[in-house]
Amino acid sequence: MAEQLDALLSSVGFLSSFPTKASPSKRTPRYFGVAGMLLGLLLGLIWRIASALFSPTVAAVFVVCADVLLTYGLHYDAIADCGDGLFAHMKTERRLEVMRQPTIGSFGAIAILLVVLLRVTSLAEMRPSTLLLVGLLGISRSLMALGIGRGNYARPNGGMASIFLGSMSEGADFLVVLPVLVVCVALVVFGVGFLAGVVAILVAFGVTAYFYRRGVLLLGGYTGDLLGGSGILFETVALLVLSAKALR
Repeated sequence: MAEQLDALLSSVGFLSSFPTKASPSKRTPRYFGVAGMLLGLLLGLIWRIASALFSPTVAAVFVVCADVLLTYGLHYDAIADCGDGLFAHMKTERRLEVMRQPTIGSFGAIAILLVVLLRVTSLAEMRPSTLLLVGLLGISRSLMALGIGRGNYARPNGGMASIFLGSMSEGADFLVVLPVLVVCVALVVFGVGFLAGVVAILVAFGVTAYFYRRGVLLLGGYTGDLLGGSGILFETVALLVLSAKALR
């Protein structure tokens, strides 16, 4: 039990700005979804409070800013790195080198700008729903966990995700991740309605699967940036779909 609690705390510490004494281990990814749900709960509460005090657009800005602060912008940085490494025409080795650099290029800047704008404008068009954010962030983090260990790791010399190599290879991992994933899908459906929830999840999953698969082909495997970028892309596409007038 102590090991599981340590794994949960290390997951929260790895995916957020909350300090924990637990160090990441191979068990950490199995609780990514739970960490995402906790983050979604905080963001959902912020969304509701901000919506009661400000206009929908300002409230949406508060939510996105809180997301960045609560995660150190980890996955926003990941989508920026993916923009620089995947959008330009380069050889595989150069793509990986560019994605590792601390600076952001023009493609990365465009990618992160589009993600932020789409998230803010989509949230501004919707009624605040804590269940929605808990579910979406839980799904995106669960998908990141499922992506670990599937295929080759693209950085032979190590990277941020290298500490999780060999993870998600035991039955116990899936006994945690899959139920969390099912619960999160249900939360999205309850939060926005059956049709809207199912359509948003399916479209977001399809777009994300294509993006991830394309990234794996261009990079020769997965990286931490590709996993994180795929996660935030899933959330953004789902929010965009849910903002459509036909689904509201």
